[in-house]
Amino acid sequence: MKHLVLCGCGHGHIFVIKNIKEKYPDIKITVITDNEYQYYSGMYTGFLEGVYSHDEICFDVRKVCEKYGAELIFDKIVKIDDENKKVIAENHTVDYDYLSINLGATQKTIGKGDNVINSKPINTIIDLKEKIKENDKNILILGAGASGLELAFVLKTIYPDKNVSIVTRGSVNMEGFSDKANMKARKLLKKKGIKVYENKNVSSIDEIDIDFDKLIMCIGSSGVNVDFGNLNTTDKNFLISDEYMRISDKIFAVGDCVSIYKYPNLPKAGVYAIRQSPILMKNIAHTLNNEELESYVPDTDPMQILYCGNEKALLYYKGFTLYSHLSFVLKRYIDKKYMKY
Repeated sequence: MKHLVLCGCGHGHIFVIKNIKEKYPDIKITVITDNEYQYYSGMYTGFLEGVYSHDEICFDVRKVCEKYGAELIFDKIVKIDDENKKVIAENHTVDYDYLSINLGATQKTIGKGDNVINSKPINTIIDLKEKIKENDKNILILGAGASGLELAFVLKTIYPDKNVSIVTRGSVNMEGFSDKANMKARKLLKKKGIKVYENKNVSSIDEIDIDFDKLIMCIGSSGVNVDFGNLNTTDKNFLISDEYMRISDKIFAVGDCVSIYKYPNLPKAGVYAIRQSPILMKNIAHTLNNEELESYVPDTDPMQILYCGNEKALLYYKGFTLYSHLSFVLKRYIDKKYMKY
């Protein structure tokens, strides 16, 4: 029996665990992760506001593995020894025949401090409301992409009497949204009283000349702190895969931890990771069955829905833009459907 080891239990691996045995039933699956829950970032801000419960926004990793017959090891992975086909964690060493890596990313940051909060990985800010104290009057978000804007909208909804502001090196420009959608977002920020400080290219916390009691980093990603051995990586420690989600003949990767060689500028966003999942699962099965692999081709203009608080959302799809409760209802339907297992 072949042994497939899954490093991490992100969205891509949840899909593999649920579906791989339909394509290749005679396989042993072992999951190695240090996270008890896998949170879905698309529902995170709704959870902050109280729209969703904790259980609605996460997969219970143990329950998923038990339901679909995967072995589970809770441990922190430190190294991939691809020469000897071993995954080395703090307390375990696991041999593999085939390997898939889905470890997410860490927060790109410009400094540390008691009043600095990273937004990645998501499990580090599940308790964000506990970190924001009553006397914290000024909340500053670094970064004006979709994650920064969504967090700003929801924090202003939760804390209407606090000053919620955004600082960015350029202007409000959500990747994957049209100019019209970004213009609408700017108008919403102004209407809700969220100040945006544009063209502030700060490289350290000391360079920020805006008062803040809490500073939240939303400025992109870096690779995880794992030694990937001889596997190809970028200078930020992202794995490099081909269009088949493959690092080498028997090693795959998916999600934020990987940069696809053919699409180096693909955003690190859940909407892409979720769509990579079926290709990953199929290509692992195709490899096991000695079949031809399928290429991953990203949607260059996917539907984007930005939650803006108060059960309203900004939808963009194929040139169409709509800010309404109906946009939120559609987002909620899509998200809840995805979270069923």
